[in-house]
Amino acid sequence: TAGSYPTQTVRGDVPDISVDVTSSDPSIGVVVGSPVTFRGGDSQQSVQFQPLAPGTVVLSASVPDGFSEPPPAQSNSASR
Repeated sequence: TAGSYPTQTVRGDVPDISVDVTSSDPSIGVVVGSPVTFRGGDSQQSVQFQPLAPGTVVLSASVPDGFSEPPPAQSNSASR
């Protein structure tokens, strides 16, 4: 984990927010259930990682329009 941030809830008056979660190397593993949609009142969503071959990947989440990326960039690695 590159960083840990407190959970925040999406305001109720905000339109749906789509976030893509991607794998740096789809030949090693892919993300299932991306993109995820956050709606007003949501504080988290889930995706699954499907390993395909031995190796290490970086899992990244896109930054939706109107939002900013917290420093340092949030990413997670997964190894099989």
